[in-house]
Amino acid sequence: MESTAKNTAGRNAFAMAVMKHSGTHIDCYYKWNQCTIDSIEQIEKIIALLNGQIFSPAFLLKIYHSFEEYGFDMEDFLVKTKIDLYVERAYTGNKEDKEKRIEELTGYLKNLLTISANNRIFGDTLLIIDFIYRKTY
Repeated sequence: MESTAKNTAGRNAFAMAVMKHSGTHIDCYYKWNQCTIDSIEQIEKIIALLNGQIFSPAFLLKIYHSFEEYGFDMEDFLVKTKIDLYVERAYTGNKEDKEKRIEELTGYLKNLLTISANNRIFGDTLLIIDFIYRKTY
């Protein structure tokens, strides 16, 4: 992963990978602090919101499956529309905090989309987040 980070993303980058029991290999890479947005911090905050059990994690796979359906070259505004739609449907918390929490999570996801090199990296990051959530919480 070190060579992937350095060779693909350039210096000052990191890469993550997941090797599932099925043999599937998923990886992603990011610059450390690209555009003043810390990618690790965004991922941690998304996982923390999922851990708070106010969102069903199924929205992660739904967003990824929309990439599979429409292609990874979807325009950013379409991806952001899918994020808004699926995150709102995934909310399971109380009504008083609904708008605030949805806005918070969509903000983290859109930040991650913005700093991703492409939609495939963003989609693979969603799969890694889903894997981390399922295996650690």
